[in-house]
Amino acid sequence: MSVGRKLVNYVDHAYLFESSKGDLFSIKKEIDIEDYHCFAHFSKSFKVFKLVLDDQSGELVEEKEVKDIDEDVVFVGDNQTLTVSALDFLEG
Repeated sequence: MSVGRKLVNYVDHAYLFESSKGDLFSIKKEIDIEDYHCFAHFSKSFKVFKLVLDDQSGELVEEKEVKDIDEDVVFVGDNQTLTVSALDFLEG
């Protein structure tokens, strides 16, 4: 495979985070690999899902796609996610 040739395969990543209100969410990110030899990759798209767990068993009951996470801001890295409330950083 030539270095400049774009791969058609995509790799998916998933990240879990807890909101400042205690809700559990999942971020699913689709990665587009540009260069096989350099492992250059770019985020192609992502979706955020609220996870609803059974209170008794802890099993996943529902995974509902959401468009916002209230007042929270989420930082996603390869090994860790960090969630903070934007309300903690209001200007006076």
